[in-house]
Amino acid sequence: MSLVSPLLFKTALDVAIPSGNTAMLVWLLVGMVVTPVVQAGLNSLQEYGRASIGEAVANELRRKLFIRVIQAPLPDLERVTSGQIIHRITRECGRVGEVFVGQEVVPLFSNMALVLGTFVVMVLLNWQLGFIAMVVFPPSFLLSGYVGRIARDLDSSLIAHLEKGQEYLQELFANIKTVRAFNAVEVELSRWDDWLEKHRRHKAHDIVYHNLSRVLFSDVINNLVLGMVFGYGALQVMNGDMTTGDLIAFISYLPRAYAALRLVLNTHVESEKIKAAVQAIDQLISLPQETQWFGALPARSDKSPAIEFRNVSFRYRKDGFHIDGVSFTVEWGEFLGIVGPSGAGKSTIFDLLLGFYVPASGSIMVGGVDIRLLSLVELRKQFAFIPQDHHIWRNSLAFNLAYPHGDVDPQLLRRAVRDAQLEDLVAALPHDLATELGERGANLSGGECQRIAIARALVRQAPILLMDEATASLDALTELRLRKALQAAAEGRTLLVIAHRLATVMDADKILVLQAGRVVEYGSPAELLRRQGLFYEMYQAQKLKEAKA
Repeated sequence: MSLVSPLLFKTALDVAIPSGNTAMLVWLLVGMVVTPVVQAGLNSLQEYGRASIGEAVANELRRKLFIRVIQAPLPDLERVTSGQIIHRITRECGRVGEVFVGQEVVPLFSNMALVLGTFVVMVLLNWQLGFIAMVVFPPSFLLSGYVGRIARDLDSSLIAHLEKGQEYLQELFANIKTVRAFNAVEVELSRWDDWLEKHRRHKAHDIVYHNLSRVLFSDVINNLVLGMVFGYGALQVMNGDMTTGDLIAFISYLPRAYAALRLVLNTHVESEKIKAAVQAIDQLISLPQETQWFGALPARSDKSPAIEFRNVSFRYRKDGFHIDGVSFTVEWGEFLGIVGPSGAGKSTIFDLLLGFYVPASGSIMVGGVDIRLLSLVELRKQFAFIPQDHHIWRNSLAFNLAYPHGDVDPQLLRRAVRDAQLEDLVAALPHDLATELGERGANLSGGECQRIAIARALVRQAPILLMDEATASLDALTELRLRKALQAAAEGRTLLVIAHRLATVMDADKILVLQAGRVVEYGSPAELLRRQGLFYEMYQAQKLKEAKA
């Protein structure tokens, strides 16, 4: 449609006006009015399609990236910071889909068609002027390639800087109490000002360079060619080789052709710039996925122990955190306590049981089956896990208790509330279980958050309950009540408890004592006290500490 208007003007100047054909002139004027209206309507449809396609691409990228990240093995995921992950899922996927695909790639086809169509009409009007106009294309393409490569490097630096800002803000607000307690507000403001200044310089370099490249093409080259075309065309008009209407039409086409050409070349530049975002996304897309086997656990048999570690060794990438040659057995319905100094490898036992990490050697059996023969979904169904760092979702208490399922029997929720000693908290909430909790449990005490995590595990009704320092934030009275409630709730379940307070596991059937990643003692609490080894020393030290308190 944009090719029609100059032809209407040419016809009016060269035919209708000289011949005095009023009817033709009226129809030409009607066409001049109608053409932009039709063009505007088609442009609106094109913009809608462009935005829809760009958004669809961005959302599909975000979905695929989310799946890759949420299912990546923890050792691989730990190589990427949470700030980088969030920035790439939100911003970089949007840049690739909504900005690059939507604003550059999709319009590329119509822009190329417009460039070709315009040059064809210009050649038909006057092939000499058409040739002069097309001379600019090769150097412009080469220039855009050079500009694109520099733009890509500038963009890579900007992406890295933005990710650092995201990481900094996450870390800052996660530790806001420490910042204020240490009177570090001015220090953090200085760090943020430094980031802002570097961001300003990055953006300034980027904007100045891109504007310079666009001005060089738009103003200098375009005006140079426009002057050549107008001068040569004027000579042809004066010599009678070309009509005034031809020249006006040709001059009208020239900026349209260059505008479309500039958009095509800009896509070439943007394709270089977007490589930095694509590379950042590809780093996450290429993350491996948790190894998935597809075996199912056979029907429970008391002939096979619930859990068995057979000479299991594992070492984290971080030095000093490992287990070596760990072996122990837990029967169905048994209560095993796991104790030891900090860094002894207690939490590693749970990490391996839940399939977060794969042992370097040895084997782990659940229900008599090597966990490497089970699907991770099937394996994790066997456990209800209460982590040391419990998480409270910004949602209702009912959502937090029933997570991840929303259709849990209300009676089961109430029973879990009772068993986890949460009845006083629920009674104080304005909307009972429907009350929304703050981000990370900001409006709750540490003990209340821990009891919510315990209730969540009880709702799960898995045959094996894993508790990692689950009573660490509870006062002595609440802990005593909770231990009694857990004993009742754990009936018929196998219970593994990592404990700092030895009183938590004094009712255990057996206790596993770890030191420096190795099993140093294993037996009932009474047996371990009689041996007067590491467990005895820890027990006496805690009694002395409690007596002094």
